[in-house]
Amino acid sequence: SDVDPMWSLEPRIFAIEKSATGKRKYIVTALGRFMHHYWRFCEPSSRHYYELIREETPCRLYFDLEYNKKANPGITNETNEALINEFISELSAEIHSQFNISMKRRHVFDLDSSTDKKFSRHLICHFPNGELFADAV
Repeated sequence: SDVDPMWSLEPRIFAIEKSATGKRKYIVTALGRFMHHYWRFCEPSSRHYYELIREETPCRLYFDLEYNKKANPGITNETNEALINEFISELSAEIHSQFNISMKRRHVFDLDSSTDKKFSRHLICHFPNGELFADAV
């Protein structure tokens, strides 16, 4: 579709964990309406929603990188940054080799959800010409 995704009325599914037991609250709405609620009414400390990607829906390449900090005491913040940069560099080389797409560091949204207990980074690749994968499989 030629409609900007922000203004599309196509329903999207979002979720948020409501407890440590894994219970989730699901929201089905248009992206623009969700973003309006997210930015205007959610406290920054409560912005932990994620979008469910439906089968056979084109999507961006994404990575969810996590580890328990207590189980990995030798990894420092500096090490984390070096490893993330190396990962993106290797990923860029592989994307170019496999798909002839020139991806740079600036094409990767790097969302940090780390806490004192858990390292958690979410990398979302926005290819330069808007290329998407056919689905998340």
